[in-house]
Amino acid sequence: VEPFASLSEAVGSSVPRLLINRDLVGPFTWRPRRRDVALLGDVIHSVERLVELLGWTEEMQDLVQRETGK
Repeated sequence: VEPFASLSEAVGSSVPRLLINRDLVGPFTWRPRRRDVALLGDVIHSVERLVELLGWTEEMQDLVQRETGK
């Protein structure tokens, strides 16, 4: 959704871009870059997996609890 959708084009060509989405869209399909990374599929699952890989699980749980009371 614009204007957010065009932000990935605003960075230099040497800057890695990360797309987390159900499908490959926008410039990731019609103008891919060498350093692009796409996590495709269920967005919530993808973010949870990324948080786990980065070792941020505890911090994320604390943030969710603080913001939602759950």
